[in-house]
Amino acid sequence: MGLESYDFFGRIESFLETFGAGGASILLIFLALAIGIALWRGTGFVLFLLMLSFALGPIQASGVIFAATLLRWFCLGLLLVACVRRFRLPNGTMCLYLLYAILGLIFIVRSPEPAWSFQQGILKLLVAVSVPIAVTTYVSSTNDIVRLLKMVIFAAAVWTISSLIFFQSYAQSGYLRFRLGGEVGAGAGAIDAGAYLAPIVVWGIVQSRRRGLRISSSVLIIPFVLLFLLAGKRTALAGLLAIGGAPLIFLRKNPLKLIGFSIIGGLFAASSVLLMFQLLPGKAQGLTERLLSTDLTGREGLWETGLYSCFQSPLLGHGEGSASMVADQTFHNGYLIAWYNTGLLGLCALVSFLTIYTIKAWSLFRRAQTDEMADFGRLAFGYLLAVITVAFFVGSIGGVANITNCMLLIMCAIIDRLACISAGQAETNR
Repeated sequence: MGLESYDFFGRIESFLETFGAGGASILLIFLALAIGIALWRGTGFVLFLLMLSFALGPIQASGVIFAATLLRWFCLGLLLVACVRRFRLPNGTMCLYLLYAILGLIFIVRSPEPAWSFQQGILKLLVAVSVPIAVTTYVSSTNDIVRLLKMVIFAAAVWTISSLIFFQSYAQSGYLRFRLGGEVGAGAGAIDAGAYLAPIVVWGIVQSRRRGLRISSSVLIIPFVLLFLLAGKRTALAGLLAIGGAPLIFLRKNPLKLIGFSIIGGLFAASSVLLMFQLLPGKAQGLTERLLSTDLTGREGLWETGLYSCFQSPLLGHGEGSASMVADQTFHNGYLIAWYNTGLLGLCALVSFLTIYTIKAWSLFRRAQTDEMADFGRLAFGYLLAVITVAFFVGSIGGVANITNCMLLIMCAIIDRLACISAGQAETNR
């Protein structure tokens, strides 16, 4: 399986082989500067670096790919360093995700590759601890939430620009999908990064208090949709963009705004399709057939393999990352991956975590006392619905330090902070 090429030490070794001692020295200097700035500027800066590490995925250079991955892992540890001076503990519901991460570590004794599973488990635990604490510490008011979401939109802009710069790599490839990046499989990961940023871009368009943010987000949405179309990414379009963005548009009280957003959305979609046919007339038909197809592209067989593997040992897991050793493409289902890696208790913890926070987001939206709070609630509710739905078709929620889990925990921590802010507002209004 070549797992050694993807673990922590394997990536460092590959980086050293590619760039030598000089590259390692530059990387160490950068990391030292990052630590200093993190201690000086605090949690917000490190969260920004974390977002940026995901946005750099489309850049077609192996050095950037390695550096972005190491930066991501480094930022997760740095988040804890940035919170040393002061920190808040997240809501108790976060313990469900922490339990899910801990079980992935406990069961590494049953993994066929314990060393690999241990590294994966430590990274998962680091994500489960550092991201919620960092967001809970950083967010004290709705202005902090807006700043955090602006970081995400800035990362989305970086992702879009780097994707468009390497757009030609798709036109020259023989693949149906848009292969971003120079390595096999890099394209799918790069597109996934953009997909999990998309609902926040939609929020930037529909929120009504900040005109500049609305304009910049509106500019981003056309290349976003175009890139998802070129990728043939049905999960990104139907799952994260459509389901994640729908509550922001269709749960609004003003019917005129609803009609306006629907018309604008239709124009964006039509413009993106027309651009696709103009830019790549030879491949547009094949991509259209793929996007309109209901074919599961072989997932049925992977799901059967996953179910069979899980029922072999339904109660006990096999350790974090073990599912990737059973099927070449994993199970293409986040819940089966969670079940296989962490056992039935881990699966129940994950499903309970997602269910509780979805209910919290819905309640937050329904009880919001201001339009801004209602928009935050719609965003969180749509985002969780999208993640829950997409997890049936892709396995990223069962991954480790990927954008799916980091953004999911960021959104859930925002929900908790919004609940505290809302409770404080209600108390003030009495």
